[in-house]
Amino acid sequence: MAQDIPQITLGGGVGAAKAYGGTEVQKTNFAWFVEAGYYPVTKVEINAEEQIGIFSGSSLHPNGANPKSFINHYAATIFNVNVVPIVFFNDNQSELAHALKNIYIGTGLGFLGSNVTNLNTGSIQVIDHTTNLLPMVPLKLEYEFSLINNRMEPVLKLDLISTFYYTIGKGIDGYYDSFEKRGDFYNFLNISIKYPLSLGGGPGKPYNKFD
Repeated sequence: MAQDIPQITLGGGVGAAKAYGGTEVQKTNFAWFVEAGYYPVTKVEINAEEQIGIFSGSSLHPNGANPKSFINHYAATIFNVNVVPIVFFNDNQSELAHALKNIYIGTGLGFLGSNVTNLNTGSIQVIDHTTNLLPMVPLKLEYEFSLINNRMEPVLKLDLISTFYYTIGKGIDGYYDSFEKRGDFYNFLNISIKYPLSLGGGPGKPYNKFD
């Protein structure tokens, strides 16, 4: 029977981030991240991530009722716990188990630090630059592909990830007015390349998604 070898991973990647605040138009921008992960078993990942990127939005009618625009140079720190859904069931051999073996779902806690400029407040009496720190809750969906060597050990991981981040409180776009919702959110679609280091194993103890 194959061994379920603990691993740590180091990696990073790039993706597309879009913030949904109080502007009429939400723009997509690049964001980058680095991450470190720990797999106590191959079906569970504990992950820490640092993101940097840009959010931006604008108005359809700058002289209209909602003239808001913004550019947010943000940095975020996020902690996630991700699991293969089949871990909740006592069935590792079914077709469903094998169909889901590369899919992780997860959640956790993060903090979003914003540096917002290019605010269009419609009044010269209001500042056009603000900073804030918002707690947020991520909801992650991840597909992980592992490149295996001839000893059946993972040597590289490629992840395709979509994460929805709900920020607790206003201000992801720098505004706190009547157009602003009680909570904002953003979406991050990205590709991650991770280098795994096995904590044990070796020849004769191959990696496997399931026991």
